[in-house]
Amino acid sequence: MNPLLFSDDQIRDSLTATNALAWIEEALQRRADRELQSPPRLNAEFPDGRMVFTVGSSGSDWYGYRAYDTVDTTAGQQVVVAHDRHSGDVIGIAVGNELGPRRTGAIGGVAAKHLTGGAVRSVGIIGTGQQAWTQLWALSGFATPETVRVYSRTPESREAFAARIKDSLGLSAEAVADARTAVDDADLVILATNSSVPVIETEWLRDDVVVTTLGPKQVGRAEFPSDLVTEADFVVTDSPAQLASYDPPTLVADSASAMTDLADVVAGAVSVPMLGRGSSAQSVWPAPRCICSDASRPAERSRSDLGSCMTATATSAQAKRQELLR
Repeated sequence: MNPLLFSDDQIRDSLTATNALAWIEEALQRRADRELQSPPRLNAEFPDGRMVFTVGSSGSDWYGYRAYDTVDTTAGQQVVVAHDRHSGDVIGIAVGNELGPRRTGAIGGVAAKHLTGGAVRSVGIIGTGQQAWTQLWALSGFATPETVRVYSRTPESREAFAARIKDSLGLSAEAVADARTAVDDADLVILATNSSVPVIETEWLRDDVVVTTLGPKQVGRAEFPSDLVTEADFVVTDSPAQLASYDPPTLVADSASAMTDLADVVAGAVSVPMLGRGSSAQSVWPAPRCICSDASRPAERSRSDLGSCMTATATSAQAKRQELLR
């Protein structure tokens, strides 16, 4: 059987947020059932960069990997390869930079859905790159926020991003002049920057906020302040193994014993603290991946998304092929 080939255009045109959320929830349920494994990523060093491999197995059905590099090229591409577990045949290949951010967005969307109970009325987002976009794209698969406030350092970028939200997602969006205004009174805060210093202050946030952080989160280099973690009531990650493998360690490393696996939340094995207006619970959702470790690179370079590769591609492969080829 010849493998199916997927381009960025096919992923962009055919993959819906609703399907992406459902497939990620299925993958997380499989991991909660100990069927899906996603070990820490592997690195092969070059003098001027490295190759990175994230691997995964869905148990009895599929296994595969995603490969990308950190070499300073003008336009790099990722490769995602899925194998049939029984024959070893390659059954699907995706080449490009669209699938990774969509998968990351869907994981963030599933986290937001389960941590908020699906009720998101206002969103504050810091960052206007590709990772920021796919978080909102996935969010639109289950929620219609009344308002989305956007901040980035460049006025032109945040204005264009807000316009894109209105035109493509049909959501009310506003570009604002500072980060504090963006996150003020937001139910959900999304941090998607490559900043090595905090872009928000914990005191700016609601007591019952859910925070998604996609950018740097290591000791000495993090887009959020350390007290955001120490004051949180609930800390969640989709891959504890990935998060534990960071060197230097992440700011949430000291919270490892209290960290909750998103798979257990999706499976109903862990109860989420009651979140809602008037409550005092605060959740932090640190997706275990960093924007590019070289801060001079654009945050939207999807090769810097460092999660487990196969959570979106190695589950329900037959259903995905049928959907994408319709």
